Amino acid sequence: GKESGSVGRRSFLKIAISAIVAGVVAGVGGYFAGAASAPTAQTVTETVTKTETKTVTVTATPTPTPKKPAGAPEEIKIGMPASLTGFMAPSAVPGVWAAQKAVDDYNAEGGIYVKEYDCKIPLRLVIVDDQSDPNNVAPLASKLILKEKVHTLILGGPPPFALPVCSIGEKYGVPVITTTPPEVFVSHGPWRHAWCFFPWVEKEGLAAMTALWKKYMDQTNRKVAVAIEGDVDGKKWYEIIIPAMKKIGLKPLELGTFMPGTTDFTALITRWKKENCEIFFANCMPNSFAILWRQCAELGYRPKMANAERALLMAEDAIALGGNLAHGLLTGVWWHPAFPWSPPPFPGGRKIVEIYEKERNKPWAQSLGPSYLSLIHISEPTRPLYISYAVFCL
Repeated sequence: GKESGSVGRRSFLKIAISAIVAGVVAGVGGYFAGAASAPTAQTVTETVTKTETKTVTVTATPTPTPKKPAGAPEEIKIGMPASLTGFMAPSAVPGVWAAQKAVDDYNAEGGIYVKEYDCKIPLRLVIVDDQSDPNNVAPLASKLILKEKVHTLILGGPPPFALPVCSIGEKYGVPVITTTPPEVFVSHGPWRHAWCFFPWVEKEGLAAMTALWKKYMDQTNRKVAVAIEGDVDGKKWYEIIIPAMKKIGLKPLELGTFMPGTTDFTALITRWKKENCEIFFANCMPNSFAILWRQCAELGYRPKMANAERALLMAEDAIALGGNLAHGLLTGVWWHPAFPWSPPPFPGGRKIVEIYEKERNKPWAQSLGPSYLSLIHISEPTRPLYISYAVFCL
C-alpha cells in the first residue's frame, strides 16, 4: 500500500470508505460531508483488509442543501402537448425526445438561470399525448396550465395543432413557443404571449422551391396539379403558392383545396390526367398524402416532377408509403444538422443527431432541431410578461 500524492494511506482509506458507507446510509450514489450545522453524527464501523486489518470509524454528516431565494420555485415546469400516438407520431416523438434532451442538458448545468432570483432553477418537462387529434390540444393545454401549473408551453406540429394552444396561452397569460409556419401564425394574431419559431415560407421556403422549378420546368409542359388540404395551414399555402407558380411561368390547375379527411381522390386525379399536368405539388397531412399518392399510382398518374410538402418531412412517413412510391418525390428541408446552432455548453446539431440515432436506432428527423432550440432560447420563464424569445433564423 503506497501513498498516492499527498493523500496518506489512512486518509485514503477514510475517504474511500466514507463514500461507500455514506452512500448506503443516505440511499444515494454519492456522499454528504461537512460536520458544521449537521444533525447528530451517525457512527458506522467498517473493517477493511489491506495487508493488515484495521477498524475505521466513519461519521456520515449530511450537508444541508443550499436554500433558494425567497419566492423562487423549486422547478420550472414546461408543458408540451405532443402526438405521441397516431399518424403525427413520426414527427412528434423525435421532437419530444429533443425537448427532453434540452431539459436534461440544462439541468446538467444546474438548471436555467433566472435573473429575478439570481440563481439557476431546474426544469421539468410535462408531456401529454394529443393522439394526433387537433381537437384534443386545447383541453390538454388548459389542463397543463390549470392543473399542472406549468410556467411555459412549447409544441411543434402544424397550425391545426399549434394555434389552439396559442389561444389557450393567450387566455391564461402563459407564454407559448411553437414551431409552426409564421405566415399562418401571424395571420391569426396579434399575440401577446405566443412566439413562433420557424422559417418564413414566403422567404426561405419559396426561394428553394422556385429555384428548383426554374431549373427543370422547361423539361415539362409547365402544367401543375395542385393538391392542398383545406385546413388552416393548407389554405395559407394555397394563397402563397399559386401566385408564386404563375410568377415564374408555371400553369397551376386551380381547383381549390380538398376537404380534410378526404379518402377518395379519383375525381382530382382524373382531372390532372385529362389536363396532362406534368408537375405535381401537394401540401397536406401525412395520412392524407399517403392515401392520395397511392391512388395516383393505382390510377396511373405519374408526373415528371412531384413535390410533397408537409407530408414527407419525416423519413418514417416516406417509408410508410410502401414499395418504391417515395422514390423521386421532393420535399422541403426546414432543419438540417448542418444549420447554424447554439453557443456552448449545448451540443451542436450534428451531435444531437448522433446521440438520437444511437439511442433510438432510427434515422434523424427534422423536428429534432426546432424542438431542442425552442427550449434553449427560453429566458425568464417564470415571468410571462418578461419572457424573451430569440428567434433563430434558419
